[in-house]
Amino acid sequence: MDPDQRQAIIDLYHKCDADNIFYTGDYPTLREAHKLTARATNKLMQGWTKGAYARDAENNTIEPNDPAAVCWCLEGAISGPYEAYCIVARVITTALVESTRQPTLCLINYNDDYAQTVDDVIGPVTIAQQVIEYAMEVSQ
Repeated sequence: MDPDQRQAIIDLYHKCDADNIFYTGDYPTLREAHKLTARATNKLMQGWTKGAYARDAENNTIEPNDPAAVCWCLEGAISGPYEAYCIVARVITTALVESTRQPTLCLINYNDDYAQTVDDVIGPVTIAQQVIEYAMEVSQ
């Protein structure tokens, strides 16, 4: 990561911290949130969908934690333990609001927008992972 990218991650961390996103402040929750971003990226690379949290091989809508899931939307991919999910969802939302300058943004609507691609959806997850890594660094 180049110095400008690193500074952007630090700036986003401070924005998230000012918004009290890392309210738990405990390292185990941040570690779980970090794992959640890695799993989300893997899921989205495996298969991405719109209009449902997850789908099976026959394209049926299913719950994101169903073992039959083969593709996920952004929201479905980041589902997990509540506190970790909240951190990840709020960091992604903050990153998107900062980059799009839209004052409010819903992750489902972002994912399902007709123009979105899987790369558009994975990008904010990667940024969230980097911000959470930084939060873990400063929390120790």
